[in-house]
Formats: sequence, structure tokens, C-alpha cells
Amino acid sequence: MTVISRALQLGISVAASSPGESASDVELARQAGFDVVFVVGRLNPQTRRLRDSKRCGPSLPAEAGLAVDASHELLKAATKSVTTVGISNLIPEAAVAQYVRYARHQLDPLTETVQLAFSFLQLSLDDRSDLSLLRQLVPNAVEHQLRQMATLLDGSPTEAADRIRRFHNLGISYFTFHKSAATSWNTLAALTAAVK
Repeated sequence: MTVISRALQLGISVAASSPGESASDVELARQAGFDVVFVVGRLNPQTRRLRDSKRCGPSLPAEAGLAVDASHELLKAATKSVTTVGISNLIPEAAVAQYVRYARHQLDPLTETVQLAFSFLQLSLDDRSDLSLLRQLVPNAVEHQLRQMATLLDGSPTEAADRIRRFHNLGISYFTFHKSAATSWNTLAALTAAVK
């Protein structure tokens, strides 16, 4: 099956607690080279109950819930211009190619009108020891299992960019990220510069 080469598009979600912080984060994200920015407000107990009542399945801890919800919103933003299908991200990196092939097979002959997306929920480029979001998402997994998950993006910006390019070569064109304290805006700017 032919891989459709689409232009790379990058989206990021950031958690902000005030309008001033939101505006600042949006500007920093744009300066860093992100195409789509989604600002998530911090959850208060009432907002969390409302969000959890809409979710199918078990309730997630606050940080993980924010990241998953933001990833969903970033995918919805992309579907305004093209049909977007997300590739499962809580799988080992080695399985991504298999999931892409399966998606392409299922979508054939629509592959030219559909883009594939992938979400990096845990960014640990500056602090490789930070696996906090993954520990919330998969609480029973041991560290080596978490480190094999495709949704974890760590290493240097060059190594991370190489990984994104490998996924792009598989046919994934829309990548989303969830900003955490474990990765600075300067590092994210270096990453986007290396990828684009």
C-alpha cells in the first residue's frame, strides 16, 4: 500500500489557570513553531465531576484527564479541514507501524482524503525521569513498560525529531503533544525546528 505523504502538522495543548497565562502560553507555542494550540483550564472539583460524568470508562487522575481531553480536542480541531484518524498511543513504539498499516487497510480507498494522527501525551525531553502522566494512565505498568510506550517522547530534541520523522514516513502527518513542566519551551522550539 502506498504511503500518502502529507505536510507535517504539529499541535500542542497547554494547561493554564488564568487568561494572562493562557495568552502567554499561546504566544510561546506559536513562537516555538506549533500550528495548532489548545489551552486547557485547570480542573476544579465541579469541572472534574462534569468531565468524568461524560467519560466512558474509569475516571482518570486530574493531569492525565487533562492530557487525554486536550488530545481529543486537538484531534477535533484537525477534523475541521480533513478527516483525521488517531493511531492508538498506549502501545509499544514497535507496534505503531502495524497499527498504521491496519488503519490504512481499513480506510482503503479513502486514504487520500484521511490523515493519520498520533499524540505524545508524556513529554520528558528535559527531565527523562518524569513519567508522571504515564503512571496515571497505566498505573500497573512497570518503568520499562512505560519507557517502551509510543506516547512517551524523551531523549534529545534531535532524537525526538528523528522519531517523529520515522512516524511521518509511516504516513502519520498530524502530531499532538501535551506540554508539561518536564519539557521547556526552548526545548520544544528546538524540536519543532528539527522536525520542520
